Amino acid sequence: MNDLRQTIRAKTDPPPFALATIAAPIVAFALARGMTLAEVEAAAGVTAQDLADPNARLKDNVPPLLWRALMDAFPGEALASEMARAAPLSSLGGLLHGAQFAATVGEALRFIAEHSPYVADRIEVAFLHAGNETVFTAWHPNDPVDRGRTSELGIGLVW
Repeated sequence: MNDLRQTIRAKTDPPPFALATIAAPIVAFALARGMTLAEVEAAAGVTAQDLADPNARLKDNVPPLLWRALMDAFPGEALASEMARAAPLSSLGGLLHGAQFAATVGEALRFIAEHSPYVADRIEVAFLHAGNETVFTAWHPNDPVDRGRTSELGIGLVW
């Protein structure tokens, strides 16, 4: 019975996604750094129209593919940190806008950890607080593709 459930789930579950709002600032950053729109489209495997639609749900490998292209074009640079300084809060959909209304930083981090799957359904975000120490981590199955740059950008935006 378990195998049957897994087969049905595999055929009916939507494919993993990432909101286009995650990819859009990466695209803008790539263009600002000198990549062409054709290079960006080729790297992402989608059209500029797909990337520009704020309501689009893209395959979840699009942001890591964009980061990979950026890392290839600008090796050795701290690109995610640089981008996090300039990217808008909307880079993570409404997630950071919602978190900014929390009464404390801890509540904001807890909110982000709870609601991150609405932005990218396979992301794992953890918030742990004990005594004087707080740990906030993000991990996504695509981290090996972009060497964690999308997760790094997300954490940079939060801080």
